[in-house]
Amino acid sequence: MSIQIAFEDLLDKLKSVSELTHNGATWVSASIGGKEIDPTNQKVKRPAVWALFVGDQIISKSSPKSCATMVQSNFVVKLLVDYGTDSNLTSVQLPLIYTIAGTIAGTQPSGMVGSWWQYDGAVLESVDSARMVWNLNFSIQFHI
Repeated sequence: MSIQIAFEDLLDKLKSVSELTHNGATWVSASIGGKEIDPTNQKVKRPAVWALFVGDQIISKSSPKSCATMVQSNFVVKLLVDYGTDSNLTSVQLPLIYTIAGTIAGTQPSGMVGSWWQYDGAVLESVDSARMVWNLNFSIQFHI
């Protein structure tokens, strides 16, 4: 199933980002659905990510002569970072966002010929006295 392959590929790529590893443990988690940070992730060592499959949409419907319907699956990677100073934003947070984006964008999951990850931008979701949460948006298109 292409969604499963894509999600596993996304998680594997996130686990390869060295900045998300602390004392040998990779701080990458996943969920299907949901809009808020999983409560169990509230006190994890930061930076950490939580990947969500947030839905899909039909891009083009198959015709009676074709069996190929194009689907776009959408994922959000929530990046949890320590709240910091302006210099922390420019020297740590923004480079990490683009390290993650560059690790995923333009790559092709094994077994999904003709499909590549698209980076659809980042949005600051929340800020509190201890942390910031960035939403990094990714999508991938494939035939079903």
